[in-house]
Amino acid sequence: CASTQHAPVGFGGTLPGLVNVTKNPMVLGTGKETKKRGESCSYSILGLINFGDASTSTAKSNGNISEITMVDGESLSILGIYAHYCTVVRGS
Repeated sequence: CASTQHAPVGFGGTLPGLVNVTKNPMVLGTGKETKKRGESCSYSILGLINFGDASTSTAKSNGNISEITMVDGESLSILGIYAHYCTVVRGS
């Protein structure tokens, strides 16, 4: 069940189904499509064990990007047992 209205369990949301996959695109700057892509992720197990870094600055660094044109958010939750949230940055 995909939904853009709920965050995955473990990241402060509710679970609308067994598996929840969400993408939340946001446009910064020009919104122009570019080839460079950087990603940073945070993970949660049972909502009790949380680790990772889903910051925009880490995604920018991971993609060797100096100017951000787009930022997307992607999340996945499975039965509230496992969840992850990734920030995806595009730019030049």
